[in-house]
Amino acid sequence: MTAALLELQRVVAGYGPTTVLNGLSFVVAPGERLAIIGRNGVGKTTALRAVMGLVQLGAGRIVFDGEDLAGLATHQRAQRGLGLVPQTRDVFPSLSVEENLLAGLKHRPRSALDEAYALFPRLAQRRRNGGLQLSGGEQQMLSVARALLGRPRLLLLDEPLEGLAPLIRK
Repeated sequence: MTAALLELQRVVAGYGPTTVLNGLSFVVAPGERLAIIGRNGVGKTTALRAVMGLVQLGAGRIVFDGEDLAGLATHQRAQRGLGLVPQTRDVFPSLSVEENLLAGLKHRPRSALDEAYALFPRLAQRRRNGGLQLSGGEQQMLSVARALLGRPRLLLLDEPLEGLAPLIRK
C-alpha cells in the first residue's frame, strides 16, 4: 500500500464559535486526485483552508507526507510542497501580472515565468497590466499560474474553473 501524501483524521474546524467541519477524514495518495463536491456552505473551502493553516483546527490531525502540520504556519506548509488556488483568487491588485507571477516563483529563476506564459498565453499578452485591470477569468488564470510556478507537490484548487471561458477550462 502506498503511503498517504495527505491525510485528514477526524478534523474539526470552523470560524469562531461556528463549527463547519466535524470529524472530516480522507486520504490522498501520491498521484491521486480527490474532488470534494457539495452545496454551498458544507465546508469545501474550510477543508482546504484547514490544510493550509488558514483556519483554526479545533481537533483532529492533518498529515502531509508523514508530517503532522500542527503548529506550522501557512508559508511553512507551502515550503513543504502544498499549493493553494483560493476561490477568491487573491491576486495582488497593485502589482502587474508579471509581478504577481514573480511572487509564486519560490527561489526559481525568473526564466521560469515562461512556463506560466506557455500555459496561459493571455497572461503573456497582459504581463504589464495590473491585477485590477484583468477580467475575472484572467485573474483566475493568474492565480492558477502563480500556484503552479511554485511546483507544489500537492495542489489544492478551490473552484478553479470559476470565471474561465470553456476553451480555457478544457
